[in-house]
Amino acid sequence: MLKISKTNKGVIIKIKVNAQSDEFAVAGFDPWTETLKIRVKSPAKKEKANLEIERELSRITGCKAIIKQGKHSSIKTIELIGRQEKAIKALESLLNEH
Repeated sequence: MLKISKTNKGVIIKIKVNAQSDEFAVAGFDPWTETLKIRVKSPAKKEKANLEIERELSRITGCKAIIKQGKHSSIKTIELIGRQEKAIKALESLLNEH
C-alpha cells in the first residue's frame, strides 16, 4: 500500500521514476520501495523530467505537485498541495487502475 503522509498543506508521497518512456504514465505500485511507479517521456536532463512530473501529477490529482526531495534521484518525495481528501482520492483512483 502506498504510504500517504498528511501535512498542513496536503499530502506527501514517494514515487519511483523511469525516464524517457513513450509517454507519461502511472505504472503501478512498487511494494519493495513502497513507491508509486511513474514513467515520464522527458529525459532526466536539465530538470525536464522533474518539470513533467510536477505538471502531470498536478493535472491528474488537481493539487499542486512539488518535488521536495530527490531532484537528482529516481526516487522522489512529492508534496501534493491542496485538499487532502481530493489528493488521496485521486491517488487511490490511480492505484486502482493498476
